[in-house]
Amino acid sequence: MRILMSIHHELNPDQGAPGVTWNLAREFPMLGCPTEILSFSSMPRAASRFSEKAKRLTYPWHVADQLQKRLGEYEVAELSSGDGWLYQSLYPNRTKLYVTRSHGLEHIARDARVQQARSGK
Repeated sequence: MRILMSIHHELNPDQGAPGVTWNLAREFPMLGCPTEILSFSSMPRAASRFSEKAKRLTYPWHVADQLQKRLGEYEVAELSSGDGWLYQSLYPNRTKLYVTRSHGLEHIARDARVQQARSGK
């Protein structure tokens, strides 16, 4: 089973979510599952000049492009939250297994924003 993973950050094994993704991608082959990662680092060379915000805004298009071109190579697409929405909206494919994981920080950040809003901050 081949796995394609995605993370909307530069791929850095020493940073939070990118590091977790990198470590998972290293472990899956030991279980017989070749794995590849899409990240800001895999975007076209021109994107290296983009601001962080521009990378975040254009990354779903990069993922959609790569999935459209190469999804047949993979049985599982593990797409970090928000990374696959464009592809899945444009090209619904019921024969692929899409998996989403969360490192949990989205929920904590949301709760903090709600609490700040309620307290008038």
